[in-house]
Amino acid sequence: MRQLRPGQLIRYLPQPSWGVGDLVEVLEADRQAWASFPGRDEPVLLPSRADVLRPVVLEKGDKVVDDEGRQAEVVAALEVRDDLQYYRVLFADGSKEEVREDRLHAALPPSDMLSHLVAGTGGSAKAFALRRDGLKLDAERRTSALGALFASRVMPLPHQIAVVDRVLGARSPRFILADEVGLGKTIEAGMIYSALKLSGLAHRVLIVAPSHLTVQWLVEFAGKFNSLFTLMDGDRFKRAKAADPKKSPWRENPKIVTSLELLARTPKHIEEVTHRRARWDLVIIDEAHHLKGKQAFEMARKLARNTWGLLLLTATPMHLDPEAYHRMLELIEPDVAPSPSALATRLSRQQQVSQVVRSLEGGGKLAEAREALLELFPDDAHIAGAKKKEQLLEHLARHYSVSASLIRNRRAVVGGFTERRLHRHPVKPSAAEKKGRQAVIDAILGDGSLKGAPRARVLRSLESSTAALAEALTKRELDLDPVQLGLPEVDAKAERFLSLLEELDVGDRRTKVLTFTESRATQDFLEKLLTDRGMRCLTYHGDLGMVERDRRVARFRDEDGPPVLISTEVGGEGRNFQFAHHLICYDLPWSPGAMEQRIGRLDRVGQREPVEIHVLEPEGTLTAFVAELFDRAVGVFAEPVGGLDSVLEKVEQKIGELGVKGEKARAKFLEELAAEVSDARASLREAWDPLLDHRSCDLARVQAIADRAVERFELTEILEEETLPDRFWGLARDLDERLEDTVTLLARQVGLGVDLDENVDAFECAFNFGNRLKVDSLPGLSIAQERRELGTFWRETAVERDEISYFATGHPIVEALFAYLHDGEYGRVAWRRLKGRGKPQRGFHFVFELLPPEPEDTAPGALVASRHLARFMKTWMLEVAVSWGTDGKLKVDADLLSKLERAGDNLRGAQLDAIAPGREKIIPKAAQVAVKEAMKQLAALQDEAEQRIGAEAEERIEQLGHALSFQGVPAETIERQLGALAEHYRDLGDVLEQIDLDLDSVSGFVIGGD
Repeated sequence: MRQLRPGQLIRYLPQPSWGVGDLVEVLEADRQAWASFPGRDEPVLLPSRADVLRPVVLEKGDKVVDDEGRQAEVVAALEVRDDLQYYRVLFADGSKEEVREDRLHAALPPSDMLSHLVAGTGGSAKAFALRRDGLKLDAERRTSALGALFASRVMPLPHQIAVVDRVLGARSPRFILADEVGLGKTIEAGMIYSALKLSGLAHRVLIVAPSHLTVQWLVEFAGKFNSLFTLMDGDRFKRAKAADPKKSPWRENPKIVTSLELLARTPKHIEEVTHRRARWDLVIIDEAHHLKGKQAFEMARKLARNTWGLLLLTATPMHLDPEAYHRMLELIEPDVAPSPSALATRLSRQQQVSQVVRSLEGGGKLAEAREALLELFPDDAHIAGAKKKEQLLEHLARHYSVSASLIRNRRAVVGGFTERRLHRHPVKPSAAEKKGRQAVIDAILGDGSLKGAPRARVLRSLESSTAALAEALTKRELDLDPVQLGLPEVDAKAERFLSLLEELDVGDRRTKVLTFTESRATQDFLEKLLTDRGMRCLTYHGDLGMVERDRRVARFRDEDGPPVLISTEVGGEGRNFQFAHHLICYDLPWSPGAMEQRIGRLDRVGQREPVEIHVLEPEGTLTAFVAELFDRAVGVFAEPVGGLDSVLEKVEQKIGELGVKGEKARAKFLEELAAEVSDARASLREAWDPLLDHRSCDLARVQAIADRAVERFELTEILEEETLPDRFWGLARDLDERLEDTVTLLARQVGLGVDLDENVDAFECAFNFGNRLKVDSLPGLSIAQERRELGTFWRETAVERDEISYFATGHPIVEALFAYLHDGEYGRVAWRRLKGRGKPQRGFHFVFELLPPEPEDTAPGALVASRHLARFMKTWMLEVAVSWGTDGKLKVDADLLSKLERAGDNLRGAQLDAIAPGREKIIPKAAQVAVKEAMKQLAALQDEAEQRIGAEAEERIEQLGHALSFQGVPAETIERQLGALAEHYRDLGDVLEQIDLDLDSVSGFVIGGD
């Protein structure tokens, strides 16, 4: 047998209906292969085993198409060269050529559903119903922001859904996401990515983040969005290059997380990651305001040119760092980006509008607001004609902005956060402790060579614990003997820590206490201390593998688990502990940002209790000063510090310098910092853009998404929910349940073991892979080895227990089973008997899929027009019921569809012959009637979608013209931008007209007459 090689014509044995396909790529290491089939819209990842995927030799008479689109017929199979088969083919013009198989594509095999229906050899009634329900669910879970919601392991808030929908509804996903700290920019970016991935628009994705956040992104995307990325650091790059110097790791890996530092400092990396052959579908840059250096910005600029989608994430408000925003706007919208002076003009004009809006929202009169605005925009008839405040605000929000690509949600608008409460616990060190500490300080002052990072390490360890100091001193950074210092192992701070835990009642099963310390030595000491005192605890640190981290978080979350988790700073990144509300800082970080990260693990959306922050302060220590600095000057214990980066970036270094200085120097810095922070916070309060609030948190958009889903699934009871989040979570729960029903039924059909109630907890599900499988393979899923996968279909459970799988859209098991359903023969044909009253009714139930065209161009973004149709089409599935009267007449009867929702029983053999005599003649006619009706319904859907497209095009073109004019963009550039947007909507209209109608499945039925 020939070895698998790209270009071969192959057959996938478990799915003969796909026909003969083309082998695109063989992944030797993974024993998988990418292949495309005439029966599928997109390439599919398959096992490359010989018993599953085989090269095929076409026979004389087989119909083919060459790579130039010419129709031909195989005359003879010739020899094989280098594992590729050669053929002699006859073209339509009568010419014959010798053609290698990698230039040929086989035709789609004809469907024989109607033949099976005539013969009565189809599947079961339950299989048909499962297929119909599954296809309906599959279409719904893949639409725009709603699809992203159901593919994500999060409980999203309305503002996040609004952000996702706005980005996905744009001509291209190029935006600045500037939400305040704690509002979920990472979740928004992940949901956008999920939706683009599900639409086939995001295959090659690059995430660039500061080095200390790369692992967090890796964990977030694996845990919340079912996507495994490669962490590309210097060592991995070197290993990949050593293995194959000719290949670029940046091109070979389709999904990469890397550090800003790695890319910015190495020209070779910049060259490879921005090479045209490494073209990206989506690039996400976190902390984008750090693109200040010339080399970092040049790297980002080249990346921006080499990607279709671009998301820049920052928490810094524009007016605090307009220079950073100027750079970001250059990356996002280079054609209309302002110069620095033009941006200053934009901000000035925006501030004028904001002042009027703030006055109006504060109770000002509408007439006065109109008058002030007309002085700025005398030609705007909408302003002059506005009769209501809401009408005017809506118009201003949509038409006047610094940038249409900027989204910023604020905590004050979003709401839903609990109070932060600070508890400072004074500690009185013993005389021995004071003496030992002073000895260390004197040694530092006496050693003129100990400066910078080494000095900071000693000071940090001194503030942390005796164990941490002993470890630091053994590294010979100071010539001191830890034993001779006289510092007790269990000092006054440790004793106060123990008494605090008793005060918090850690014996109560509901009490969970998250404790942070910077030093691993301190962490080990505290673990031993608590264990010796009979208190249960867990540790969490960077040396733990991902699986063990998940297990420890799960044990901590469990009511019967240990009440205390002692974490190093790694617990401040990426993990959510909102099930706890007590935070103990055994020692304090010197960075306000790191302190915010600690608090942010608890102070998150979903936290239902006030966040209780406990700080241990030994008197006279640097820690006591840092606590006072963070409390009185920075205010981090009371509110987030997002947007204060430029003010706070010097704090960590300054604390290190003040560690060996007196009270006077410390007090001076505290007062100076307090004044700077106060000014910055005042600037934040005074300069916020109220129109940006309206644009970013667009709840009307979110309500429309919910209403559409409610209409499609007839979930009217969800509308009774009082709040918008409750409506969405109710909708999510309903679709989670539907997904569980569909996937578990499909799993049983292919022989997967499904455990929903025996060896699992409530709301869990386990899939067991073993020797009972009825198929040799499933697309994109390894089923060769026996294994058990535990997870849940329920969002609330998945969010609470991130150590188990979440069986949602994007999970390999879910996707494999839907691919099996969608592309195979299961449930395509059936005869059904359903119970009913009155005279028996018989007929045929046809299910059609609507297929948008797929362009030949597969470059990033090329599929946008067809994918965007989901926002305008009410459905992608049509059902037609055709009644078959006793007189032999056929008639479309929509009223029958509600009766056909149930599966019914199988109808076969003699019963079928008695009920449906002469069906071989009537079935083709019924199919013609059904197709005619389906075409009529499709035309109506297209007309309605065309009206929606036209209305949106008119509105958005007007909005863009207003916005660009307000921003001071030159007239010729405005005209070019409006032309491109108009062309986008024309493309939507073109693909709308090209939607194909595909008969997916059909059943014959009889209702009643038992």
